[in-house]
Amino acid sequence: MNTIKSAIIYTRVSSKGQSAFGTISLQVQEQKCREFCESKNIKVLKVYQDVRSGFDMTKLDGLQRAVRHLKRTNKNTMFVVYDVSRFSRNQTTGLSLLEQIRAKSRMVYSVLDTFLYDNNENNRFLWQQALDVAQKERERLIKKVNDSITFRIQRGDNFGNPGFGFKAVRMENDSRVFIQDVEEQEAIRDIILMNNDDRDCDYIANVMNTAEQLYRGSLWTASSVFYLINRTIRYLRTHNLTFGQTL
Repeated sequence: MNTIKSAIIYTRVSSKGQSAFGTISLQVQEQKCREFCESKNIKVLKVYQDVRSGFDMTKLDGLQRAVRHLKRTNKNTMFVVYDVSRFSRNQTTGLSLLEQIRAKSRMVYSVLDTFLYDNNENNRFLWQQALDVAQKERERLIKKVNDSITFRIQRGDNFGNPGFGFKAVRMENDSRVFIQDVEEQEAIRDIILMNNDDRDCDYIANVMNTAEQLYRGSLWTASSVFYLINRTIRYLRTHNLTFGQTL
């Protein structure tokens, strides 16, 4: 590693909100990679990042750009990641890309794992094992999430945010269900009645805002009124209901 003069850093998280316990943010990954480079007097050329799962590497645009950049540099440039799982969670495609990099006489270094992917067979074996662990961790996480979703569906949970006119409540069995919100249902009724009187959306929004019947704390707009009217009409048609049956 003494011949390495520069580095390209790559960081990755699976989602924008990945900052909970047990995960590590893009910022922390970059900081640790930079600290490593500084300790070795290695100049950082550029930092690339992705916010996406590490399994399908063809969709990791930041990684692909980072590797292309690496291949254009001289042999004294190294590819640096925080840990193996940030590089990939797919052992097969991960090893394939590592071999492409090695074929260009470049090395990849994992800061947390403290090993290189280079011409040393033992080092390559360590990467192979670490990629296998990373992939299996992903598979276990998916299984846990799917088991949780299946359980909640069987329990009768509703998912996501309740649409206007409904609110989420916890039942005695801890299931999360949507029930009608009386005030919001009244707002829907008033909007539908004005629409039935051929009032346009701008007019309806103005009436609702003047009466302080707001859209969850925000002012109504012609667009939000139009969306609500069409959503309500679709709901009625789908369930073969008349308007009065929904209140």
